[in-house]
Amino acid sequence: ILFRESVHEEFIKRSETLLFFLLDIEELSPEYVGVIWECFQEGHEEVARNCFDLLMLLIHDFSLPHLEVIYNQLQKVPNKSFTELLIKMAEEHTNSAFKREKEEKKQLAGIYN
Repeated sequence: ILFRESVHEEFIKRSETLLFFLLDIEELSPEYVGVIWECFQEGHEEVARNCFDLLMLLIHDFSLPHLEVIYNQLQKVPNKSFTELLIKMAEEHTNSAFKREKEEKKQLAGIYN
């Protein structure tokens, strides 16, 4: 609801706590990450920057399905359109995905031992 057309940058800044809470209780859908991404890609400069900052904060707590949304969106960006921000996003995504996958493998190993 917060990240629809004509979203105000203050709503984005103030949504951080709510989104972390939703992640914590596993109620933030991966589809909603796509909505935030669209806001990042299509919003005016200040809104886009705030969405980018928000994604960069959340990315470290995303599950693999959330990270898959980011991956799929990054794949859609033409190489010539990659900016410094997108490169930074790709780097953080990769680090978070490796970390999350390693954690999930450890959990599975614990279940089967």
